[in-house]
Amino acid sequence: MDPTWPHRLAAMNIYYAQKNFKSRHHKYAASIEILAPDVNQEILSPFKIELFVEEDGSNFIAVISEDSYEVTINDSRLLLVKHGQYDEQL
Repeated sequence: MDPTWPHRLAAMNIYYAQKNFKSRHHKYAASIEILAPDVNQEILSPFKIELFVEEDGSNFIAVISEDSYEVTINDSRLLLVKHGQYDEQL
């Protein structure tokens, strides 16, 4: 089993919630709290989540971390997994 799968799942949950939010509001949500109705809290609850959004709401990067793993995803769906000294772009 891939130990980063839960992190990746959380990242994709945020990605699709952001896309859904943008389709309704024409910009990305500035905080994870704003996305609460569109995300699965059970999937996100184990993680520390940071959300970085451009001032005009045009781009975002989400960082999902726990233990020694960190997964980032951006508005282009670029997913980056970091574990210790290793990085993997998907």
